[in-house]
Amino acid sequence: MVVALVVLGFVLRRLSKEGGGKPTAKTKHIQSGRPVPNENPARGAVKKPQEVQEFDAVNVRRPTMLALTTVREDAVSPEVFIQRAFKIDREHWMEIESTDETRRSLEALFSHVCQLAWVPGSAFERHIYSVSFAPALEAALKEGIFRNDKSAGVVTHVTAIDETGEVLGNPMKMSLAGSKLGLVAALWAAFNPKGMPHELRAELEKENAEVAKRLADLPQHVAYETVASWTMRYASLSAVVAAVKSGVEADRVSEYLAEIDEISKDMHEQADRIDEAIEKRAGSVVNLEDADDALVHAIAYMYVRDLTVRFMRICSLLRVSIGDSFEEEVRCANAVAGDVNQFTDVRSLIAAAQKVAHDKLDPSHMRTAGEHEISRAAAIAKHAQELTEIHDGFLADLQKQARKVQDDIDQALLRQARLHRYAVRVSDEGMVEKFFVLNA
Repeated sequence: MVVALVVLGFVLRRLSKEGGGKPTAKTKHIQSGRPVPNENPARGAVKKPQEVQEFDAVNVRRPTMLALTTVREDAVSPEVFIQRAFKIDREHWMEIESTDETRRSLEALFSHVCQLAWVPGSAFERHIYSVSFAPALEAALKEGIFRNDKSAGVVTHVTAIDETGEVLGNPMKMSLAGSKLGLVAALWAAFNPKGMPHELRAELEKENAEVAKRLADLPQHVAYETVASWTMRYASLSAVVAAVKSGVEADRVSEYLAEIDEISKDMHEQADRIDEAIEKRAGSVVNLEDADDALVHAIAYMYVRDLTVRFMRICSLLRVSIGDSFEEEVRCANAVAGDVNQFTDVRSLIAAAQKVAHDKLDPSHMRTAGEHEISRAAAIAKHAQELTEIHDGFLADLQKQARKVQDDIDQALLRQARLHRYAVRVSDEGMVEKFFVLNA
């Protein structure tokens, strides 16, 4: 028995020395007790697929990036970078509409992409290539300053670069077709075509359609004059929406922003008037006639105030779609939720009507009340409860929709704040098939 225990002890000691047990103190910092960096990074690393290992074993150096440059000996200041896209981004690439003529005219820029390193099983795409522009050039292109002078606007050479950033061999001369004037600007235009709908366009159309639907229901709850005034307001708003959807010229942006300001100002004034009217009417409900009238007005106030919230929401979407200052766009995103908080709380008016109805239904008052009064009080009490539920439903819908709109605006602003990522799909025959922008 003793011999068996001794043998077991030797076995356990050997296993611990060989790393078969838990991590020892040698893998942790002596003072802090925290793990220290792995001295052997290969241990525990994700193994490359067999095909990749076999290719690496051949030790053939192939480029991982191509740099299109206008200066033969200068590979550090190119205008365009091309490399294979990651497979993990595949589901996030959004196709950009393009014509056959555009695709054919730009094929020369991608005539060398087949030379980029790739083996089956790697993390990179076979046919999709990521394209990026030099930051200074991209900033100029965004401002509409297209490079068109011969000394700076013509791609003359393609430089091959390996994974370490080293240039491989001598720069390759660009073909005559690829050396055309303004080809880089044409590539940028293909990734950023004019008239391309703003990413918030669908949300803008949805909100505008919802306002039209609410406006159609308005005659059931308010006077004709109120319907007419809101129809005119909607016409003004729709004109701006239509202009933004078709594309606002740079010199008219300030004009449309001023119109949006006027609409927003009008909405806030309407909201203030409704709030004052509710407060005044709630304090004057003293009998069943007043209570009945209060509930009728409560419905009208809810519908009109719902319109003001939705109008202001569309104004926020318009500002971001047009391209106001980044600070103003952020303020608009935050205002979407704030506008909902200003939704008219008609519960004070409903509560005033409920109190009068409940007082009339109190046993001490029912003895002196007629059958008609009791029946009317019961109907008012029931109607008041229904209106409370309708009001809460209005508010819940506005809050839910506001969260989605705010999230959409936030995502749009985040994408505006960073450089876009573009890609092209090139066939094995060297034909450009599609253009993409990363939608993530």
